[in-house]
Amino acid sequence: MNDYKQLTEIQERQLDKMDWWRYLSDNGCDGKDLDIRELFDSTDFGESIRHVSGYAALGEYAESNTTDEMDKKIRGGNDQLALKIQEKIGADKIKLEHTVERIEQGTKVKVYCSNGESFEGDQIICTAPTYSVKKIKWLPDLPFEVKKAMNALQYCRINKNPLLFSERFWKDESFDLVTDTPNHYFYHATKNQPSKKGVLISYAIGDKAPVIAAQNDAFRADLANLALKPAFGDIKPLLEKQVDYYWGDDQYSKGAYALYGVGQWFGIMPVLQKSFMHTHFAGEHLSNAWQGFMEGALETGEAAAAKI
Repeated sequence: MNDYKQLTEIQERQLDKMDWWRYLSDNGCDGKDLDIRELFDSTDFGESIRHVSGYAALGEYAESNTTDEMDKKIRGGNDQLALKIQEKIGADKIKLEHTVERIEQGTKVKVYCSNGESFEGDQIICTAPTYSVKKIKWLPDLPFEVKKAMNALQYCRINKNPLLFSERFWKDESFDLVTDTPNHYFYHATKNQPSKKGVLISYAIGDKAPVIAAQNDAFRADLANLALKPAFGDIKPLLEKQVDYYWGDDQYSKGAYALYGVGQWFGIMPVLQKSFMHTHFAGEHLSNAWQGFMEGALETGEAAAAKI
């Protein structure tokens, strides 16, 4: 990790051509240690570390500080961020339920929506995930290399299953737990919020995610109990309510956040970052510093705005 900032561009590109599991294995991590790293690190990337660019993984850990990004919360919920932006620019300027069907670019750029409305401007910023960008009809068409890069970029499969318990049997407000069961990872979502009750979120990744998503609540309760019982005993009587959301079925992204595989950090990200005529792209999938996080979406949005 100490040598990370001393890497040459050639070394960075070589690292990008290796998956994170292979890098760890080649550098002395083996046996149970490697199994544990697979469980811990795949939690961050949403898929097995056998699918993750070695450079993308090393960068995340080498540049991170002592604070876990998942501990950062906005008082009142994350929608407060959108509401504050709305206050700043005016609610009348935000158009909901406007599905973009076609974008035409000439001397200006014109956006056509499915409800018949259209908007014209000198330039636009497109922040949609690549899955949604590809569904838009672009005139002229997106360059071949851009469409190829969009087809290559995968979004990780994550299933979130919040579980409301009548009491916080885990005791520690900072509780989280990585398991080798299908549930994969639990974290305390109501940390430092005053209540006897509490919510643990079961966070499943990769191949485990669609398996849990396909089950009913009773089955998911049994799975959670299976994972937690060795440490806490039978917790099913304390479970009051649960919901479930599988990002792999999300209509806009078909995944939670972008997953850069072997050779893709330097291979396709620069292609996706390029502006196309009057259109500038932004989103977490284009962030060099905060890829996978809300901060990355904000940072790339600011960069796109600076181009204009």
